[in-house]
Amino acid sequence: MATATLVRPGRSTRTAGRWRFTTDEYYRLWETGFFPEEARTELIGGVIYEMPVPGHEHAFSTAYLNTLLARHTPESMFVASQNPLVLSDDTVVQPDVMIIRGDAMAEPRRMAAPDVLLVVEVVFTTEYHDRRRKLPRYARTLVPEVWLVLVARERIEVHREPVDGVYTSVTAHERGDVVSPVAAPDLVLAVADVLGKRG
Repeated sequence: MATATLVRPGRSTRTAGRWRFTTDEYYRLWETGFFPEEARTELIGGVIYEMPVPGHEHAFSTAYLNTLLARHTPESMFVASQNPLVLSDDTVVQPDVMIIRGDAMAEPRRMAAPDVLLVVEVVFTTEYHDRRRKLPRYARTLVPEVWLVLVARERIEVHREPVDGVYTSVTAHERGDVVSPVAAPDLVLAVADVLGKRG
């Protein structure tokens, strides 16, 4: 589970015992070297969370999924892995993998929710954080589709059709099934391939 990191630059506001930051303040912290270079953080609702260093299984699963998607994604789209994604003026997350619109890469800028067609979170030890903190934010900002790759449970949850901060369509897919993003229906992946070999 992710843990809150207490950081206190002067212009931020303190609420309920936590210091809260805007997206711009969060980026300035990184630009000024406030965080160690190897730190992994996310800003959610103004609170900075320190993320655990990915284990070898998580790193392998993310890289493997990124490769699978990149091989089959249409030329009008791009695949990005663990890049910052701005969801609002107080939330910046780093999804494990994203499929983004091609025109989003036209010039260097911050990636935002309207650029995203699919978010994939590979879940090992961060299910609470991904499900309870990030998933509602994705729905609230109308990210159209989110996959939770629950490796230990041997299944993929597909969340679609965000309405009022909730995904109204949720389906579970296990080994033997296939999954395909709405934005790229010809991109058909076997769940077994996404989960990889275990044991």
